[in-house]
Amino acid sequence: MNLTKEIKALNELKKIEQIQRYEKKYKLLGFVPYYILVIAIIIFFLSSAPIHSTLCKIYFFWINLAIFISSISNIERNNIMKTILELKYKDKL
Repeated sequence: MNLTKEIKALNELKKIEQIQRYEKKYKLLGFVPYYILVIAIIIFFLSSAPIHSTLCKIYFFWINLAIFISSISNIERNNIMKTILELKYKDKL
């Protein structure tokens, strides 16, 4: 009887550790859009080319890339949140 309680406690501990790892990943991915914004602002201010130059197309590329990276980051955050909720409330459903 005592062995089954220990096994359940060990499984619960593993589940809590797994949830904590996912929550850490979730928190770190939350910073990606802000980092991308800071990098985009730095690129914008460091560039001295006028808006109507041929480099304007390159700026659109970087802006689209920043939006794409932020979108992928948010999709991954949603997947991680789904996993966290499934782990936390799997037994309660």
